[in-house]
Amino acid sequence: MTSDQIDLFEVSENIGKNSERRENQAILEPFISEPPRTATCVICGGEFAAATSRANSCSDACRRERRLRYGAAYRQQGRQARQQLLDMFGGRRPTGDELLQMLKTRKGNP
Repeated sequence: MTSDQIDLFEVSENIGKNSERRENQAILEPFISEPPRTATCVICGGEFAAATSRANSCSDACRRERRLRYGAAYRQQGRQARQQLLDMFGGRRPTGDELLQMLKTRKGNP
């Protein structure tokens, strides 16, 4: 083996060592990397290279906007659910026993 050639086995053994890790990963990347994932941003609709399969926004600005939008919707749903529960019990907070009884009757177990 010449000095120009790379011993992939030797490189893969050293991948855990911090000093050479980045260099070795760069050498091995063409052999083990996946094709880049593309995703569509849920806020602006733009395409972006997703680092993970769960990525759903393209930038910090879109992440902040998503948190604002969906956080507000989530809080609104919670307020509506609490109001509906209060309405069911005549404007007062139900006791634990009343909640359990309500859940049992909804499931069909009296």
